[in-house]
Parts: sequence; C-alpha cells; structure tokens
Amino acid sequence: MSSLQAIFRWLLFLYTFLRRMIQAMLAMADELQKVQKKHESMNFKAAAEEYIETKRNILSPTSPKTVRNYHGFISAVLGTFYPNLKN
Repeated sequence: MSSLQAIFRWLLFLYTFLRRMIQAMLAMADELQKVQKKHESMNFKAAAEEYIETKRNILSPTSPKTVRNYHGFISAVLGTFYPNLKN
C-alpha cells in the first residue's frame, strides 16, 4: 500500500468518525431542546413534584417547617428546572 493510499484511508476514517460524532451531537441537541421545552411549560407544582420524585431517596420525609427550609426547597426546584431564572 502506498503512502497516498494510507493517507486516503486515514482521511476516510477521520471523515466517517467526525460525521458520526456530528450526528450524535445533533441528536443530543434535539433531545436537550425537547427537555427544555417540556420544562418551559411546566408550572411550579409539577416541577416541585418531579423534583421530590427524583430526590425521594435523599430528601427527609418530614415537610419543611421554617421559612429557611421553604426558601431552600423553592431555590432547589427553580435551580433544577429553571436554571436561567437566577440570571
């Protein structure tokens, strides 16, 4: 195999690899867009319930009793589902 053929094979491999990477990145971007649109239409109650469900094994079973606890819970929900809201 000549060096020109080796270079051609390497470029073909690189092209194929990059094309697959770009396709995977586009698929991930589409999925992220779907998730973001879902969260844009989500009200706070639905976001809070989903947050509690995802953190069920971590959260304390008792409900918040102080303003500080309420603030922490609301901040955590908003930070998870509306991260751009703080900016």
